[in-house]
Amino acid sequence: MATGKEDVELFKGILKSIGEIIASKHFEVKAELRGIKKAAVIDKLKDPKDLIAVKYQGYGEEGHKYGLLFKVMSNYDLKVVVSINGKVLNMVTVHVQNVKRRKRFLAWLEK
Repeated sequence: MATGKEDVELFKGILKSIGEIIASKHFEVKAELRGIKKAAVIDKLKDPKDLIAVKYQGYGEEGHKYGLLFKVMSNYDLKVVVSINGKVLNMVTVHVQNVKRRKRFLAWLEK
């Protein structure tokens, strides 16, 4: 998936249909280290109105892996890597990035 509006809208529907959201140990450690609240990330995933980009990262043991980019403030975004297996979403890692990085990320998605 890429950044096309149709792809993002389709993925918003997928997120809304998820039955269970879990967090990996790696996610727990990185979220705490980076001062990101787990509940805030879960809220973004359950109500994905601020989702602006989706990047498919392949298939692994935990299911299909995606990089999700959410607009948080005018100068910062939230990047969440998740894996989806059926109706279960596993939060793999999370970090905050500035909008300048978003522009590079979006350019990378176009490749």
